[in-house]
Amino acid sequence: MIFVALFACAPDAIDSADSATDSATDSAADTATDTGDSADTGAVATHYFGESQGQTPDGSYVAEPEAILFIRTLDPVASTITEEVWVEGRPKWTHYLLVHEVDAAAGTFTSEWVTADGTLDVVGGYDAGEAWAWTAWHSTSTYRDGTYAGTVVTSQDSVDGAGVATAHKDVYDGDGTHSWQIVEVITPTTEAEFTAALAEIKWE
Repeated sequence: MIFVALFACAPDAIDSADSATDSATDSAADTATDTGDSADTGAVATHYFGESQGQTPDGSYVAEPEAILFIRTLDPVASTITEEVWVEGRPKWTHYLLVHEVDAAAGTFTSEWVTADGTLDVVGGYDAGEAWAWTAWHSTSTYRDGTYAGTVVTSQDSVDGAGVATAHKDVYDGDGTHSWQIVEVITPTTEAEFTAALAEIKWE
């Protein structure tokens, strides 16, 4: 849901992103904090603060939580959902941008995400809620090539009545081994609070 599947805290230095999202991806929560764009283009942007928590499937290793700054923009006219995310990293933050092509009638979305570690193919579908106000969705993101070629990330996402979005992600290596789990939670905030937090990021 959220988003983009974040690997930044995986034990073997998987320090890339995939989504989400799927994160990728999309929700009724997006209407919670309209920035005012909708009067001009029909697009609605929502700003979020959040956290990503990763661990091994058996719980033997739990990574430190990482902060997320997240903007999701729904544009029914263009049939797109844009996700922009800043992820706290060690030693520095990373910025990602992903645009999903949405087929609202079919209840599906797709995207191609080119990253420094390879290109991901993202496919997903909506499981609950009205079009452009979805409350649950799922996605699968696959590294087509690059450092993590063959790695697959599945995500189950939902948003509650307060607009808080949660994504449960599972990472599978190229040989099918279930190697990592991620839970991401993001909460709507105001554009002003978001902008202030973004200005505090130390990039180096």
